[in-house]
Amino acid sequence: MRNILLAFALFVSLAAYAQTPSQQPKLHSSTPDRPRPSQLGGRPDVPCRFPGPNGSLQKFLAENLKYPAAAADKGSSGKVTVQFTVQADGSLTDISTVGDTLGHGCEAEAIRVVSLMPRWEPAKRRTQPVPTTTLLTLPFGATPALDDPKHRFQK
Repeated sequence: MRNILLAFALFVSLAAYAQTPSQQPKLHSSTPDRPRPSQLGGRPDVPCRFPGPNGSLQKFLAENLKYPAAAADKGSSGKVTVQFTVQADGSLTDISTVGDTLGHGCEAEAIRVVSLMPRWEPAKRRTQPVPTTTLLTLPFGATPALDDPKHRFQK
């Protein structure tokens, strides 16, 4: 009987020791300066995409992207990178150019064409639509076609 009481007392003291807050490792900080992992953003599970079948974006650009006359007169060619946000509803906002500039109206044309685009299929995280920032590179002049799969990527 004494052995059972000693075992019970040992079990109770170990259980009490294990539940002491200072002895338990903290898995998540509850301080306001460190958000929990569930509150952090991250890459979406499914990236945003231009609506329609494969090749729809290239078709849209071929029909709408115009080589500015000033750029043609100067012989400017290269690529313009446009950054924009695809909102959870698929609308495009915060459209701007980033990186090197070509000038001669190429940046304005790139922004104009992206502004004409229909709503995109939004990115999804855990099946919920989420806004994402996207980069799209548009060719002007004598540059390789948009067949290069590296022409678009997300942050």
